[in-house]
Amino acid sequence: MIAFLAYALQITLKTRLRQSATGLTPRSALEKFATVQMLDMHLPTTDGREIILTRHTHPEKELQLLLDQLHLTLPEQPPPASTPPNSTAPWRETPGFVVKTFRPNRAPPQRTPPSFCLQSAKSD
Repeated sequence: MIAFLAYALQITLKTRLRQSATGLTPRSALEKFATVQMLDMHLPTTDGREIILTRHTHPEKELQLLLDQLHLTLPEQPPPASTPPNSTAPWRETPGFVVKTFRPNRAPPQRTPPSFCLQSAKSD
């Protein structure tokens, strides 16, 4: 079944390339399409949730021209998703992986000036 789908994709692409982008083979077109990458970014939050951003790279000018000639468009970037608080995720198993970004309300630490500043103030 997979081999048949791959064959059907190759023949369809070959036909569309013949009509729009003469001189390109299906293999070279697929190599150009392979430059677009899609990834899921998992961002942990301090309250135990995880924000998931699914993103794809923007095509280079050459690939965008090929997409335009074939009348193809990339899908829109999907909106962010989030997991419920304290759900089980592999990164939560690793201690120290999450960096706390918010500090509890505390008084700022007292800072003393460096010793050379104190010496010059005394000598005046």
